[in-house]
Amino acid sequence: MGRTYTCRVSNGEANPTAAGISFNAGLLHMNATGIDRMIDLLNVDAVACEDVKIGLRLYPQELLVIEWLGRDIEMFCEELKTERRRRLLSGLFQHDSNPSKPFPCSFAIEGEPQSAEIEIYPTSLMFYPNTAPPFHIPLSYIQAEEFDRETWTVNLRLIEGTNINIRKLAMLTDEFRTLWATAMDNHRARSDRLRSLLNVKNAILPGIPMTGQGNVTEFLRHPCMLRRKEGLYLASHGTAWLCANELNAGLAEATDTHGIPDDEELIANTVIYLMIRAGDWLIVEVLNKEDYATYLFRWGEVAALYPAMRFERVFVMHIARAFDSINFRREPVYEKADTLQEKYGIQIDAIERKNPSVEVLRKRFAGRIIHTAGWQSELDRLLT
Repeated sequence: MGRTYTCRVSNGEANPTAAGISFNAGLLHMNATGIDRMIDLLNVDAVACEDVKIGLRLYPQELLVIEWLGRDIEMFCEELKTERRRRLLSGLFQHDSNPSKPFPCSFAIEGEPQSAEIEIYPTSLMFYPNTAPPFHIPLSYIQAEEFDRETWTVNLRLIEGTNINIRKLAMLTDEFRTLWATAMDNHRARSDRLRSLLNVKNAILPGIPMTGQGNVTEFLRHPCMLRRKEGLYLASHGTAWLCANELNAGLAEATDTHGIPDDEELIANTVIYLMIRAGDWLIVEVLNKEDYATYLFRWGEVAALYPAMRFERVFVMHIARAFDSINFRREPVYEKADTLQEKYGIQIDAIERKNPSVEVLRKRFAGRIIHTAGWQSELDRLLT
């Protein structure tokens, strides 16, 4: 348990009550008269700091106002921000890393600008809007960056055609662009090295290029492919996409001074898999890891996060992005909410409402087939 802050709390309407607040392991512990409450920081949807008051919007519809912190207000705000982000990284995105340097700014995605902070990680950009839930964008979804010196605006163009305009970085603009360029250069270098290692022309992490059957067949001959026969059998069932997701926790621990792991580490820290559409099914088969089952998802309509793309590609991108968000952990795919909370400390309800792709992943999950002697016959039974 960390430092206890003496303050007063209310719901914004009633008279404030004297309380003590501390932070511990992603929880806000509030002790007031007749109240001893733990609030998971994953359920803090927005934070507003105005003068001497701090407002926390809690899920589903609750306001917690904290005031009378005196000289400790800046220290409290800083600890709240750090602890909340650490909890979001581990709880919402399943990434085991400490928060990076935040860049205060204003951004717009085809709408009105909103204040936020952005953090740069090896595989993604994390956005923390002041009045909306956080979200992340994988670096591989960003096609180009342009800088307008007249307006000091950083424009990011995503693969689905969406533009993100980032402004008001002020004196941090050059530092942001330098760190951003380094992250993208390292990301592209890892992607290029992986393409070279696997002899694949158009794969990018964690992109989802469409590949022809001939390319898939050639790719499956690579020594790191532990499931050659299974991959070939599945690829014969329909349209195949080749995908690769970096495991962020492993990436953070296994990098050299340039942020690029050697060949062996790169393969070890990457999940390489096929997605195959077979009729009404989407099949996911991990190719370079022994301990993953075959996952099946029901094809179906989904909200179009990527309106410029065909529906088929939209659905596949949802699944790929969801796997990236949960760092390719198995449990968030199929375990019940109670089990995830009790055994793994994962609040899947919070993850689903803040990440539509994970919601699609869980709703469309139809089962998995363990790789036993009856694997192929069980798959054939389901597909027919």
